Amino acid sequence: MQVSMRSIIRRIYREHVYLLHATKNRPSKRKAAKLFLLPTEVEYFNKILASDPIIDYSDALKELTIWLHRYHETPVLLIVDEYDAPVMFAHKNGFMKKAISEISQVIYNPMNVLT
Repeated sequence: MQVSMRSIIRRIYREHVYLLHATKNRPSKRKAAKLFLLPTEVEYFNKILASDPIIDYSDALKELTIWLHRYHETPVLLIVDEYDAPVMFAHKNGFMKKAISEISQVIYNPMNVLT
């Protein structure tokens, strides 16, 4: 189940890889452009992309939602449509309760940003 959720999250991150190269301002003769994401955020983003087994994925969607809001300067609507595949896998393999707990944490964690 974790592998399935992680692969979905990685795919979502790949769709927004432009955030890694985005800048806050346009470069001028006097100042170089600053990267949009902070170094720690770039590190976290890259660890998600690299499938780092140590990284905690429970905040991954929450972090991405925050970055997208900051980048686009508009509220972000997160629609989760692929949760059924990990749930079905968990059901077939006998760990449904654990799967629901983990999926709930990943899906509902970004909603805490809104409250």
